[in-house]
Amino acid sequence: MKRPTDPLQVLPPELIGDIFYSWLLDHIRPHTKHSHSQLPVVLCLVSKSWRDFVYGSPLLWAHIILELSRGTVTSLHALQKQLERSQGAPLFVDVEVGEQPDRHALGVLFAERRRFGQLTLRVIDLAHGARSTHSHRQAQYHLFFCAFPVLCELALDW
Repeated sequence: MKRPTDPLQVLPPELIGDIFYSWLLDHIRPHTKHSHSQLPVVLCLVSKSWRDFVYGSPLLWAHIILELSRGTVTSLHALQKQLERSQGAPLFVDVEVGEQPDRHALGVLFAERRRFGQLTLRVIDLAHGARSTHSHRQAQYHLFFCAFPVLCELALDW
């Protein structure tokens, strides 16, 4: 009789989830890159059973890492799908905001601020704020300084 080679057929789902989550954290820390948000996709490439498992594991999608500034390309669709797949899990957000950030992506992300468990915000260039209109500055202030009911950790890097 042939033994199953797929660990998903042998190990308990909780253990598989812990293994996948540990792998994810090992690749995210200590140096986050915006591409790390899509690391769960790598696990999905192994097999259909792995893809199904990863898509059904909200915590694997809860690490949102974005670079939002002029010249960077943010896939709004990918961000929306990641937020959808994270379901109700607390979010671990790492955002780098530079000159002329993608306001649509910021809006989509900060619409989920009630789920932020950890927020790291890096502001690279504030000079564009001096050139923006008063209403734009107010909108930026409102976006960043609003209610975060489950936030446990905040790191700001100016």
